Amino acid sequence: KTPNLWMATKTAEIQADDWVLLNVQLTGYYKVNYEKEILLALIYKLQQDSETVPPIHRGQIFKDFSLQLSDSSIELVYGLELLSYLENETDKYVWMQFNSLNDILKDRLFGTSLFAKHIEFITSIMKPHLDRLGFENMVGETNSDSELREVLTALSCSNFNPECLSYQLKKLEASVEKGDESFNLCDGLRLASEEIFTIILNRVIKDDPVGSRYGKLFDLGCSLNEKNLEMFFEVMIDDTN
Repeated sequence: KTPNLWMATKTAEIQADDWVLLNVQLTGYYKVNYEKEILLALIYKLQQDSETVPPIHRGQIFKDFSLQLSDSSIELVYGLELLSYLENETDKYVWMQFNSLNDILKDRLFGTSLFAKHIEFITSIMKPHLDRLGFENMVGETNSDSELREVLTALSCSNFNPECLSYQLKKLEASVEKGDESFNLCDGLRLASEEIFTIILNRVIKDDPVGSRYGKLFDLGCSLNEKNLEMFFEVMIDDTN
């Protein structure tokens, strides 16, 4: 889309009664700090008809806002308002950019009474998409659906969605029986039993080449089971391993 205004000088004044999109098609390498009124107008447009704004810009809005939020130049509430339209977002790139903003929001809310409510909110936003897509690939589906599922599954598990974690656990259990490796080890181990955890732990220590152990050792620390973590730490401090 051709810009309606080119900035030939360092500053410019524009008259706008509606939403405004800056740095169209990301023509320049700029960070955009939207004023609150303009940002709210842009958020309202996304809520009403997000397709009016190209996917690359929808993603960039999250990216720019994350930078504003990280340096405390804008209030947290605007970030939560921005998330509200995602129930209708089907572009993989936008969800990937959302992830960085969500990490900041979780860090800010962690330890407060709002943290659990935020997780519930994000889960509810993703639910319509995951209800449609499921966690398993489907024959004949589009590449965009397959790619969106991959991103949403990772996000869903990182928000400790029980359905997502149970799905990854089943994949892990199938791996133990059949040797299938198409799963996320960290997410699969979060709800793993002591028996399954012990099998994976012993495989990593005894069977895996030393060079490939680092990432898997990190994944072993993902377990939410106290006894599993005790086993893990005992192994980690054992000089003979």
